[in-house]
Amino acid sequence: MKKIRLSFPGFLLAGLLFSCAPHESVLHVSPGGSDDNDGTASRPLKSITAAVRHAVPGQTLYIHEGIYREAVLIPPEKKRIRLVAWQKGKPVLKGSDIMKGWERKGRYWYRIVKIKPQQVMVDGDHPLQQVGWPNDDFRDVQDYPRYEYPVGKDLADMAPGRFYWSGDTLYVWLQHSDDPNTHVLEVSRREYVIRVEADSVYL
Repeated sequence: MKKIRLSFPGFLLAGLLFSCAPHESVLHVSPGGSDDNDGTASRPLKSITAAVRHAVPGQTLYIHEGIYREAVLIPPEKKRIRLVAWQKGKPVLKGSDIMKGWERKGRYWYRIVKIKPQQVMVDGDHPLQQVGWPNDDFRDVQDYPRYEYPVGKDLADMAPGRFYWSGDTLYVWLQHSDDPNTHVLEVSRREYVIRVEADSVYL
């Protein structure tokens, strides 16, 4: 089976260790679980990463409905594992995190993030336009097409509906000059959401 990589900006979150009986045929994962649990239906794990880490070849991972904010790596030794939505639910794996604590600077707002975001979404489905080209880490990656028409170059080109990243600081300027602390801002921070390096993985 062809290896798969679904890419989103950011970094990989490490899973936590837990004990799991090797003869179990399935593991359950739920946002309400804990990575200290054993992965049974009544004591599900919290992260997909932890479940993959301790899955054995051929095992099924039932992913319960909810939002998972992590980057999942399936290494070569995890062959034939299956990631299946539990009871036809709709689990969502995101490469972004919700960020709060914005401070005002003139007409825009800023926050120390120490990441290289490629996307900022407001209230779920309203993206801000990045000022300038994509960050250097993503310019020459084949999976990331460059912007056809860059908007501005630096902080001087900020305007309503835009964001700009420099050093370790992310600047945003919402439409109507709204306070971002009164909205839900999701900032991309992972290079991918799932990367498959093993053979015969079922998603």
